[in-house]
Amino acid sequence: MLVLPDRIFESHSDAVIACQNLVSVSFGAAAITLNRTREEVGLPLPDPITTQRDQWIGLVYQIRNAFAHDISEPRWEIQKATYRCHYHVGSVNADLTELHGRHFQYADIGGAEALFTLRGYANELFFSHRMTDGVK
Repeated sequence: MLVLPDRIFESHSDAVIACQNLVSVSFGAAAITLNRTREEVGLPLPDPITTQRDQWIGLVYQIRNAFAHDISEPRWEIQKATYRCHYHVGSVNADLTELHGRHFQYADIGGAEALFTLRGYANELFFSHRMTDGVK
């Protein structure tokens, strides 16, 4: 719940833009945190991308990159050709082959809810990684 003083915005569209900005910053922070968790667990960036885990890592890393360079106006920053590919992680399908330099759109990854799916996959990924690699 968000409570603001009366008349803080001059129009309804100003309020909508402010809410969109809050969602964008929150989404970006969540993506950056998800990638940071991957780093802390010790999972390296894949090259090449061959497994389901590699796809998850690559996609999360690219979402993180889009927001890390400019959280208020995210753009796809896919410098390495390895990451310009089609990703399929659970119900998330994202074709990043031609998005480098373009503004990030939630539709690029199947909607904002895709981050919840990626987070859910992370729980499985990190748990299995700990079990198989001895990470505590």
